[in-house]
Amino acid sequence: MVPKGSRDDLDELARDLSGVVPDVDGLDRKFQDLSECIQFAKRIGKKDGVQAKYFQEFEYKGKATHPEWKRNTVEREVWFQDTNAADELHKWVVAHIHTGNKWKEGAKQQYVDSIAQVNLRHCTIRNQVGGGKT
Repeated sequence: MVPKGSRDDLDELARDLSGVVPDVDGLDRKFQDLSECIQFAKRIGKKDGVQAKYFQEFEYKGKATHPEWKRNTVEREVWFQDTNAADELHKWVVAHIHTGNKWKEGAKQQYVDSIAQVNLRHCTIRNQVGGGKT
């Protein structure tokens, strides 16, 4: 299952915009403010709160205009399911964790000792033809 809005589902332009891409369902995916982000983070791992459901690590290639230290770094993507979301449009949250560590080709797991930026966005699950979900 690939939640709608993952880096595998969005085109490069939408993925590079900073959290203000309107979802096809009309959802503004951006969190409202810092306090909403903090409240969300406090609920991670709680029995009736937010659970991590999907994780992947990949190389963040960056843009040609980015400084060298920002290119070819480790990025981690974590999808959270919010069981107490106000509505279906806010049920999933994706976190993109940008690090300052260079991507090591062929490594089974990437070493990370610094976080440069974390992006949190709401997202939705897309129904497939035939009743399945991606």
